[in-house]
Amino acid sequence: LLREALAGRKNSRGVSPLEVQAAVWQAHGMAFSGSQKEALALAEYAYGMLDSLAGDARAGIENDLAYLHAMAPEPVRNPGRAMELAKRCVKNSPRESGSANCLDTLAMAYYASGDLGMALKTMEAALTAEAAHISAQGGARSAVIQTHAAMIRSAMERKDSPRGNAD
Repeated sequence: LLREALAGRKNSRGVSPLEVQAAVWQAHGMAFSGSQKEALALAEYAYGMLDSLAGDARAGIENDLAYLHAMAPEPVRNPGRAMELAKRCVKNSPRESGSANCLDTLAMAYYASGDLGMALKTMEAALTAEAAHISAQGGARSAVIQTHAAMIRSAMERKDSPRGNAD
């Protein structure tokens, strides 16, 4: 029913960005509630639709898919794909605030893969991008980015990663 409602808002290529985004959000919920097979199917659907999207819609979906692959349980977790998508998001993001979010997700992909040095370096870039956006546009710091930064710093202090890999 949700897909039917969202499908009416299609882009010039016949794809509804809202439908693809809804599939990603649904995949997040399924991945974290134990429905791994369904989560993977929805993530693959959304991944297959990326080439039909552009601008903010594409960058946002790349970011959300990257975060799903970085932080979800196995078999949805795929740090390599998370890094690929997050790097594309950083490249494609048309705004400073989007760049901060994409850099945050890229940092979490490094974190999930056990590369804590790159995770910290990338998180520092995310915090810098966020501060530049706030300085130019106003607003508040992102609690999500601040939480992720604390997770990475804590792991660096312990010299471990959430998946048990040494740095």
